[in-house]
Amino acid sequence: DQQAIEMHTALEVVELTGKPDAGGRLVWQVPEGQWALVRFGYTTIIEHEYDVDVLDPVAVEGHFNRMGKAILADAGPLAGKTLTHFYSVSWEGAVPTWTGAFEEAFRKYRGYAIRPWLPVLAGFVVKGEEKSERFVGDYRRARNDCFRDNFYGKMMALCHERGLRWHAESGGPWVRKPEVFGEADQLAFLARTDMPQGEFWFTGKPDRSGRQLSRAQAMAAHVYGKRLAAAEAFTHMQRHWMPYPAILKRAGDESFIDGVNHLIWHTFTCSPREFGVPGSEYFAGTHINPKVTWFEQAAPFLAYLGRCQHMLRRGRFVADVCAYVGDVPYQHWGRFTTNWSAAATIALPLGHGYDVISTEALLGRASAKDGELVLPDGMGYRVLAVDLDDERASLPALEKIGALQRAGVPVVFGERRPRRAVDLGSADDEVRALGEALWADSPTLAEALKERGLPPDFEGPFEYTHRRDGDA
Repeated sequence: DQQAIEMHTALEVVELTGKPDAGGRLVWQVPEGQWALVRFGYTTIIEHEYDVDVLDPVAVEGHFNRMGKAILADAGPLAGKTLTHFYSVSWEGAVPTWTGAFEEAFRKYRGYAIRPWLPVLAGFVVKGEEKSERFVGDYRRARNDCFRDNFYGKMMALCHERGLRWHAESGGPWVRKPEVFGEADQLAFLARTDMPQGEFWFTGKPDRSGRQLSRAQAMAAHVYGKRLAAAEAFTHMQRHWMPYPAILKRAGDESFIDGVNHLIWHTFTCSPREFGVPGSEYFAGTHINPKVTWFEQAAPFLAYLGRCQHMLRRGRFVADVCAYVGDVPYQHWGRFTTNWSAAATIALPLGHGYDVISTEALLGRASAKDGELVLPDGMGYRVLAVDLDDERASLPALEKIGALQRAGVPVVFGERRPRRAVDLGSADDEVRALGEALWADSPTLAEALKERGLPPDFEGPFEYTHRRDGDA
């Protein structure tokens, strides 16, 4: 088929593993037709030969043993007391595309064998363009699941075994391109820490607003039962020593309003006395150390930030709405006050709080009680909003949504109806049929809130956050 050859379509895939003889010579009775021999292998990424393979739990444990064990030995009896956490900053390294045990991992995460589909990664079409594209999505998602579980999850488990806790900026900001983190669940990544973390920046804008990535880690803390939601705070790459407390306050307040209750100040540089004033500094961040001119006057501002963090650790966040947007939720830079994603079709009325829930938490942690969606740690939501980011949906997630609805949880559905399953191995027809049944006669979010007797908490003009601690 000359047209298929020109399009690089594989009409048949034959695995030749085991065909070479002892001398390495391929022994194969070649069928008629035009065949392309494709050999697959893997190696380290150029200029990243000394990186840890974050897809391989054995390599990650080796990294922990080389560094973590030395630090623990030095800490001695203070490990778990004075030394309480190990920490990983934002991921800014290369993203691997393979690891030694990836075949087994792919089958575990996606439910089918990867080898018959490998020619797709070499540019061939296998079983049609649509199925090939869906396989690529499955491959990327399995790769990202390995990163999530085998690096962040493994490091958390290793810390726990030694009486420590683990925190990391594991949910971005990411390069949200399809080939990198386009197929990744930000909330599930953030859950592989004891203290989910994002970041916010001082921007130098006249209105003193910040650049926020604060809401995602707060939502992860709420839906996974974590007490603390952290932020790398006051980062910037403006001129050195430019910010000071009066122009930093708004960015900090925005982060608190979005749900952060633990600040990690970026950055306190250790500058030796002999370096004089203003000393040496790291290239980024709002400098805070004794060499900074306003350091001696910083106590009231720091006390204010400390008081806010203390108050925001009391009780639980109050949210009327739990939003489900699909298998790969992600919030990038921004406030997301009334829209839970860039693709949202439902607008949240002002004065109501919300959390986005991951598929993992929806399936494993959510249940219905007295007409509410509740989580094991005490969080409860009066309305579930299903507002898919695209036309893909997980059949188990749709089935769980239907079960919650039958148990009395009010459910509101967005404009997009599911047209196909998330991955290649699932049944599209079942997803479409269940989607049609669920989406029929959906109320609007405003109608559902009114039906539940839920007026706005606070309509302004100021921003706010709402927590409940006992009767307060």
